[in-house]
Amino acid sequence: MRVSARNGMRYAAALGVTALLSSSAYSVEARREFRLDIAPGGAVTLTNNAGSVNLKSNNGHQVIIAYTAASNKVEVDQSSTNDHGRIEITAHALPNQKPSADEARVDFEISLPACMTWPNQMCRSAA
Repeated sequence: MRVSARNGMRYAAALGVTALLSSSAYSVEARREFRLDIAPGGAVTLTNNAGSVNLKSNNGHQVIIAYTAASNKVEVDQSSTNDHGRIEITAHALPNQKPSADEARVDFEISLPACMTWPNQMCRSAA
């Protein structure tokens, strides 16, 4: 088989694009963020098997959850009750995935309304 320089360059470019696409499928997940309203007296529950949790306060009435997953083998689910009284955040492995301890790591930064404390998440309405 004879390969010209031009065909060789096309082949190399195709390999490069394939390698780039393959590596991006396994790359570290970017930082993601979501905001959820929470009612006075509401509660937040976080389930995270590996990773750090950094808590801070904010002046609003929303819980701001930012996270970075170490791999695409884990995901973060969130839910809230209709009355905004309870928020649940869960980091877990995707089905049929068996992440290593490093791959299962999810680092969280959670910003809570200033009237909340952790783990006693009680807010009192101003009269």
